[in-house]
Amino acid sequence: MDMSYTFKSAVKKALGNPVIVMDRFHFVRYVHWALERIRVRVQKEFSD
Repeated sequence: MDMSYTFKSAVKKALGNPVIVMDRFHFVRYVHWALERIRVRVQKEFSD
C-alpha cells in the first residue's frame, strides 16, 4: 500500500490489525522524497 495515513487508518479499522506491506514503488518514492528534501535544505545553506 502507499502508506497514506488516511488509507492506512481505514485499512486498520476495516481489517483489525493486518500486516502492512509497502511495495517497492512506494518505498523508493518515499526515499526519493526524503533525499530531495535533504538536498534542497543543504543547497539553500550553500546559497547563503
